[in-house]
Amino acid sequence: MTDRTDLESTSLTDRLVLLGLTELRQRGETPAQTHDLREICRKQLPDESEAVVGSVAEPDVMRSLYTLESAGLVEETEPESTSPVGKGRPAYALAVDPDAVVDAVADSPLEPALEE
Repeated sequence: MTDRTDLESTSLTDRLVLLGLTELRQRGETPAQTHDLREICRKQLPDESEAVVGSVAEPDVMRSLYTLESAGLVEETEPESTSPVGKGRPAYALAVDPDAVVDAVADSPLEPALEE
């Protein structure tokens, strides 16, 4: 398990991705692939935060997931299915308590996303 300091040292984009995974976990939709996570991140990003974080593209989500995986905050799972060319897209799930994510993000500029 990670401590709160690990979560608080993440970038705003990383926090947005963690919030997205938290919401998807609460819905029972994890592990999630990057394209699904990108869509939930875009919906969660308050309009005024876009000036700080910018728009969220799939490469941004992928970079964030790699960083978060290295920090032990998310985990990659094997793809459930493969594409027609035999490759699967990795899926990701939280490796930390969702409440810890919400607590760590509560004081950041993304706080309005938590109120929905």
